[in-house]
Amino acid sequence: MILCRAGNKQVKKPKMQKIALLIGVSEYQSNALSPLPAAVRDIKALGEVLIHPELGGFPKSHVTLLENPGRLDMEIAIESLFEERHRDDLVLFFFSGHGIKDDTGRLYLATFETRKAPTGRLQTATAVAADTVHRYMEYSRSRRQIVILDSCFSGAFPAGLSLKDDGKIDLRAQLGGEGRAILTSSSSTQYSFQQNDEELSLYTRFLIRGIETGEADRDGKGIITIGELHDYARQKVQEVQPAMNPEIYPGKEGSAIHISQAPLGDPEEKYAKEVTRSVNRRGKIASVAARANLNDWRGRLGLDPATCEAIEKEIMMARWEEFQKKQQEYAQVIRQILEGAGNLETEAAHLQRRREMLELTEEDAKEIQTVIEQEIAARRQRHERNLQRYTVLFAEAIRQEGPLLSDETQAEMASIQQVLNLPDKAVEQIQIREINANVRREETKITEPPMISTALTEETVHPALNGLDTNYANWRMLWKIQAHAKPIAWPHGLEFAPDGRTVLSGSWDNTLALWVVESSQAIRTFRGHSANINSATFSPDGKALLSGSSDTTLKLWDVESGRELRTFNGHSDYVLSVAFSQDGHTVLSGSNDDTLKLWDVASGQELRTFEGHSNSVNSVAFAPDGKALLSGSDNNTLKLWDVASGKEIRTFLGHFDLIYSVAFAPDGRTLLSGSADKTLKLWDVASGQAIRTFKEHSDEVNSVAFAPDGRTALSGSDDKTLKVWDVASGQAIRTLEGHSNKVWSVAFSPDGQRAASGDHDGVMILWGEE
Repeated sequence: MILCRAGNKQVKKPKMQKIALLIGVSEYQSNALSPLPAAVRDIKALGEVLIHPELGGFPKSHVTLLENPGRLDMEIAIESLFEERHRDDLVLFFFSGHGIKDDTGRLYLATFETRKAPTGRLQTATAVAADTVHRYMEYSRSRRQIVILDSCFSGAFPAGLSLKDDGKIDLRAQLGGEGRAILTSSSSTQYSFQQNDEELSLYTRFLIRGIETGEADRDGKGIITIGELHDYARQKVQEVQPAMNPEIYPGKEGSAIHISQAPLGDPEEKYAKEVTRSVNRRGKIASVAARANLNDWRGRLGLDPATCEAIEKEIMMARWEEFQKKQQEYAQVIRQILEGAGNLETEAAHLQRRREMLELTEEDAKEIQTVIEQEIAARRQRHERNLQRYTVLFAEAIRQEGPLLSDETQAEMASIQQVLNLPDKAVEQIQIREINANVRREETKITEPPMISTALTEETVHPALNGLDTNYANWRMLWKIQAHAKPIAWPHGLEFAPDGRTVLSGSWDNTLALWVVESSQAIRTFRGHSANINSATFSPDGKALLSGSSDTTLKLWDVESGRELRTFNGHSDYVLSVAFSQDGHTVLSGSNDDTLKLWDVASGQELRTFEGHSNSVNSVAFAPDGKALLSGSDNNTLKLWDVASGKEIRTFLGHFDLIYSVAFAPDGRTLLSGSADKTLKLWDVASGQAIRTFKEHSDEVNSVAFAPDGRTALSGSDDKTLKVWDVASGQAIRTLEGHSNKVWSVAFSPDGQRAASGDHDGVMILWGEE
């Protein structure tokens, strides 16, 4: 309750009331005025709409219908309507009947007693003057006043129509005023009329229809303003009688006065309209306020959360796909210009027109341009590196065999050319140059010429550890960035690329991002999920990404282009964890629907469902040999599964709270788990027995990982720290501090010399020795 201070006392602010007076004059004592049968029907029909609890919402006791009153009764009723009102009260005066002017042009509202002198002059004492109504309105404290006059100013009219009056009346001068909305069924120089075969007057009929059907709710907000109602009725009247011109005379914000609620109609259609209005072009709810409005609509429409989420998902995805298509079209134009050695500055005018046609902002265009420039630069750098690699390998080959290479080595070099995607002309130039120079290069040592391609593969895909032991004592924070606006995905939101040069992050902001390890520079963002991303991983060859999301899907992405390759549909709830098999042909997912699913990468088809957990499957992993699967669940257990048969091999019992993360050791003989019970456990795969427990975290353990050598493990916890563990002893070697919130995901680099961690604030940190 709002309180106002009066001296030292507090008094209650009066509650806003809605009051209406509806006057219909259909019968007249004088034969000089023709009957208007629809006038009384007008006020009865409008009254029903006003008192309807889901439409006008006027209390029945506050709506007065006055039929065929005399002048005094009518004036007293009008005076009573406007007197003793409070500032916030809504006062509505509706009149259906004859409107007449006197010889001076003053407007009068006809009563049952209204008559004219034998000379044809109006006897003004028998009618209510408009300026009298105006005076009562001025004296009223109400600042929300609506006057609706379904009357006009007489004269001859076509057969079958009854006139309501004539003349040129300046309504703005006689009835206009601050905080008011004056609606008239015709202009000051036109006739308003009723059709004899209709129940209601034309203008009133469409006022009522606009409210009852909700069609007058032009902005779809569920509220009909007096301005919207008039616009609707005006349009409909002119469709029937194009010559008529209903008008509105608003004072200040009078046209914004709320006259009625709109009927809800089909709840799902209504919610879809509200979602469409609330979603921005990127397929996201536009603001916190928009989200709050949608939540209000959910309650008002009585829709269940699942239905609302399905509607939102469909609309958001469609909006995002539309935006993504426009981005791709613009990106293609930029790519064609840059790859054709064109100049973006000289094409600026054409690019601006293209951007405007695609409805992209300057910010969108700059973002796309930056991504394409980075993409092309990366491609050129990669091409240069590949040329250098081929040069080194060819030079070493001719050093060992001479200019005339063996057939076997020539086949190996042809295979390398194909892997590096080098054109024949570039390769021919390298061969001629190296043969003529007969250069001895020391950078790459090839001891077995037939194994050239193997050496290449190890260099580009699986970097060796070079026999170096990692000195964790010297590890420190190398860089720290705000990677995402929302939390890094839990529990597997980070992973290094197989070549160790980039690191992938997934987030609850529904995106994935690719970062350069050495510089922390963002290379590319992957958008397409409509809800939180919970897990992300690279394919074994590093050319593709896999993500799992709360939108119940998995998505496969092309690393090079950022393009979505495939969506895997089949889970009925959040996808919490994903993993690639070692050969890259299949992928695995764990879900909040308590199942694991195995998928074929090439077709996107579901191969098998693994059922046995009684709660959410938070983490999954493939055994190094690809024959078994591992899962950790909210039912406090780990399970080992046979890939071929889909059968459960073993259940691991020992944790006494939820299991968030699991990992296989590189040799596949042991496995590691992290739990809400604040511990990690090392398990023997063959026996299912716990080997040891790691106990130094003070809060839930969210994510675990083995180092590539299997001798060290890493964990991230709600206690905001990472810990590096000696697997053999179970002792913490090092505690890494730098996060300000819960550490939700951790990952080792392929060579074990770096680690990445991400937290609930969306912050990512790279750790290692300089």
